[in-house]
Formats: sequence, C-alpha cells, structure tokens
Amino acid sequence: MSSAREPLSIFGAGGLGKEILSWLRLSPEWEPVGFFDDAIDKGTIVKGLQVQGGAEDLRKPGRKTNLIIAIGDPQVKQRVFESLREFQHLNFPAVVHPGARLEDASGIVIDAGSVVTSGCILTTDIRVGMHVLINLACTIGHDTTLGDFTSIMPGASIAGNVSIGRGVMIGAGAIVNNGVSVGDGSRVGAGAVVVSDVSPGSTVVGVPARPIQKK
Repeated sequence: MSSAREPLSIFGAGGLGKEILSWLRLSPEWEPVGFFDDAIDKGTIVKGLQVQGGAEDLRKPGRKTNLIIAIGDPQVKQRVFESLREFQHLNFPAVVHPGARLEDASGIVIDAGSVVTSGCILTTDIRVGMHVLINLACTIGHDTTLGDFTSIMPGASIAGNVSIGRGVMIGAGAIVNNGVSVGDGSRVGAGAVVVSDVSPGSTVVGVPARPIQKK
C-alpha cells in the first residue's frame, strides 16, 4: 500500500466497525490505525487493531485525527458526534467503498462523516447529509435527500424524489417509493414498502407500510 494513505480511526469496535475496517484495509486512500470504544477496554485487540480508548481519550488535545463513527443507531451516533464536535483536532471524512457505484459523481454530495459501503448504487442529484450510513447493496435514486445521522440498512431501495429526514432508520430490505417524505426521527421496519409520507417520530412496518399504533 502507498505510504500516502491517510490514517483513519474508527469509533465503535462492534460489527459495523469491523465491517468498515475490513474494507478500509484495502483502501488506497485510508489506513485504519485504531478503534475507540467506550464499552471495550483500552488495549484490547479487535481484528488485529488496538482499541486506543474511548470518547474521553478523543477529547484530549492532540494532532489531527481522522475519525469515522461506526454506529448504526441514529440517536446513539448523533450523541457521540455531539460529544466530540467541538474538538478542532477531530476531522470526520466521508468514506466510500471502492465497490460502491456513484453513477454521476459530480451530481452527488456526500457530507462529512458519512459512509457508503460495498455494492451500493447512487444515481444522480443526491444529497447525503452528515454521518449517514448507507449499508451494503442499497440503491438511492435521483433527486433524493438523506438527512444527517440517518442509517439505511442492507438491501434497502430508495426511489427517486425521496426526502429522508434527520436521524431516520430504514430497515434492511425496505423500499421507499417515488416522491415519499420520511420525517425526522422515524423508523421504517425491515422489508416494509413505504408508499405514502411518514410522520416525524413514527414507526412504520408492513406492506404497504403503516404506523404502529401506540398503546
């Protein structure tokens, strides 16, 4: 590998963190150098990479650290970011798997900290907010917006002219049809087919997707 690769640390040494590590090791751009995780003892070796501490260690002044937050839950991911955002030595790059396909790269904006994994297809005129996860083999159609901290689970299909709000969770294999809006903080169940707008903070499941009634 080229010595020009940039060092990159991963916050979160769970399943998602290990998956991201597996392909960063093959990246021509990034060199993974360590995990940070509040729930795992400092010095623990995970997949050959050392846990260098937790969030408190990242808050200590130091040289520039490139950091990816490898957490799928949108609310937890946002809390971690909010606890770290004020520290100027931390940099949150967007990372895109070389096996992802951006069909019109000039028409796709991917903001800081977002992750696009293997097998994903993004077409054109797409805006991906900050710290968004687009997991394995997802498709994102034209003129779609994904809000900050949203997570799209494997195999989900987002059609064209879709607006996904902030902090949304789209379950594995879900389908969001053309022109639909999914409100902030909502959740779409695995395998659901969303054919109409989803209200903020609600959970929808099924085919077609309907809100879960609160008891």
